[in-house]
Amino acid sequence: MDDDSKTTELSNVIQIDDDRIQDHLGRVVRSTVEEKGACRSTISS
Repeated sequence: MDDDSKTTELSNVIQIDDDRIQDHLGRVVRSTVEEKGACRSTISS
């Protein structure tokens, strides 16, 4: 491998933002819990 091919391989590296993922998952969980709560309120009425 020459230096150019190494650079090409490294251009596919991704960056994972743990805080962003945690924030997104938190929003998904909260909205799911809120939806489930709304369904239970409708069922019990």
